[in-house]
Amino acid sequence: LVYLGLWDEAAPGSPQAADLQRHAKALADAVVAFAKIFPFGMAQGHLWRGAYLRRIGQAAAAEATLKRAIARAQEVHQPYEQGLAWRELAKFSGRDPAEAKQQLEKAAALFEAMGARHDAAEARAAMG
Repeated sequence: LVYLGLWDEAAPGSPQAADLQRHAKALADAVVAFAKIFPFGMAQGHLWRGAYLRRIGQAAAAEATLKRAIARAQEVHQPYEQGLAWRELAKFSGRDPAEAKQQLEKAAALFEAMGARHDAAEARAAMG
């Protein structure tokens, strides 16, 4: 999700932002293609696609895709991917702050349970 984070930080409309958007889309498409061949990658595929859709303003599709990422990660016991999807879901602007906090708490708890301290700290810091 590095390209997506860099894209978030780039100046809107800048050549850098356009380049990062292009790379993020290509990577999201590649992860989805990988997941079609190797089903264990489906949660990551949904995560990348949902994160990309959120950034291009397709909120409803992004939210539905991120929820599919969470469900798939639960089904196949991928708590890290589940935590990433909860954290991404909490980033929607206009989201009820209490709902976003609850989603970040879920992400932090999953990360802490597996010893992913850096990710847990990022989720906790995003709570404010």
